[in-house]
Amino acid sequence: MELARWLTASAPGWSRADTRSPCSLAILKRERNWRRSCKRLVTPPESSAAQEIARLVPASTHVIKAFNTIFSPTLLTGQVAGQPLDVFIAGDDDAAKATVSQLVADGGMRPIDAGPLAHARYLEALGFLGIRLPFSRSAQFQSAWKLLA
Repeated sequence: MELARWLTASAPGWSRADTRSPCSLAILKRERNWRRSCKRLVTPPESSAAQEIARLVPASTHVIKAFNTIFSPTLLTGQVAGQPLDVFIAGDDDAAKATVSQLVADGGMRPIDAGPLAHARYLEALGFLGIRLPFSRSAQFQSAWKLLA
C-alpha cells in the first residue's frame, strides 16, 4: 500500500491501473516452489486489491483494474492461438476506463468493460484461476481468457 501512496504523490491526477493478482507475496518469498505456495487470494472475499488501493488514495484518483488476467508472454504478442487478447477492465470512472480501453485497442487487443471497480474481485479471482490452471495443464503461461458472444 506504500506503493499506492507513492504513486499518488508522484503523479497527482493520473489514473491508476492495478494489474496485480493479490496472491500472498510473503508466502511467495519464503517458498522455493511458489506454484504450491500460491494457493489463495489475500484480500477479503468482499473486496479486491484494486478496491483496497482505492481506499488508500485520494478520492480524485481513478483506480482501474485491467491486465491482471493476462500473462506477460501473451501480452507481448497481444494474442493467443491467432486470437487477439481480451482485456477485462473494471472501474468507477468512465473517462479513465475509456483511456485504458484505448490503450488496449491501440495494442491490438480487445477491451471488455467488466463494470464497476467492485467487479475487480471477480477479475482477481479469474486471474488467480489462470495462475493455478497452467500448472495442471502444462500451458506454460501461454493461455488466455476469451469472451465469446
